[in-house]
Amino acid sequence: MDASMDALISADASIEIIAEGHDWTEGPLWVESEKMLLYSDIPPNKIFKWTEAKGSELYLTPSGYTGSVPRKGEPGSNGLILNKEGKLVLCQHGDRRMAVMDADLKMPAPNFITLADNYQGKKLNSPNDAVFRSNGDLFFTDPPYDKKSLHLYEELGFTAHRLLKEGGSLITFVGTYDIPKILELVQKNGLKYWWVICVKHTGAHAHMMQKRVFVYWKPMLWFVKGKDIMEGLESLPDFVESKPPDKTLHKWEQSTVEAEHVINKLTIGENQIVLDPFMGSGTTGIATLHLKRKFIGIEKDPEKFEIAKRRLENESMQTL
Repeated sequence: MDASMDALISADASIEIIAEGHDWTEGPLWVESEKMLLYSDIPPNKIFKWTEAKGSELYLTPSGYTGSVPRKGEPGSNGLILNKEGKLVLCQHGDRRMAVMDADLKMPAPNFITLADNYQGKKLNSPNDAVFRSNGDLFFTDPPYDKKSLHLYEELGFTAHRLLKEGGSLITFVGTYDIPKILELVQKNGLKYWWVICVKHTGAHAHMMQKRVFVYWKPMLWFVKGKDIMEGLESLPDFVESKPPDKTLHKWEQSTVEAEHVINKLTIGENQIVLDPFMGSGTTGIATLHLKRKFIGIEKDPEKFEIAKRRLENESMQTL
């Protein structure tokens, strides 16, 4: 640990568990005026309070989802912060908004005033963390923790079935927790599930707190059009050890290792076509050029499209 931390935390300080028995805690906030620690417990839709005198006790419920229809997933609040007036501001997963509690800190109540619930008319995903600038501007993150994008796998399956030749393959990265639903959606329009390929992480790994799982690999699902794969293909090893990608160009950028792994085995010789409908910064295209295949990439973000275009042009010049 950096030595400058000694000015904030004693070097011989020990870690002490002050509360346990929760489902999934987030958003700790120390309120100096009340000498209390507030924190969210997301699955049960609650905020708890800890004080040295009483320990942990329920502070507020509901904290993130105020609807009357039961909601699965992650309904509670996440990040917590105080505004200049000393009011509690909440990142609300369930209601998909940033809100301020319209009640005194000493008498909490689930009365909320919306600060932001959309961007350019589109509903927020799952506000997660927040910070106030000195002038009062509120900055917050909004990762897509909900599953509203799963329907895109059905569209992907439909498009792949329309474009692929008989025996052609669709390979897609998926989240492990969504595999059953994705299998159902992709196969709705005629594709057939073939296999799952394990891509082992060699860099940092994720911690899925809600599932109590450390994630050291990611799955790629393999689907085929028709009864069998294309004749003449070599057998594909269902395990590949990846390399940490350089995410400076795109936050979801992947390594070329796994792309080359599948393209090399699922195409026959040079000049076969590889299509990536979510091109991003062009990593699949780079892998395709390495193997002397033809590439078609689609990307709706103009900035990312230009990045991919430049990368592919540079790679083409180097492979000539």
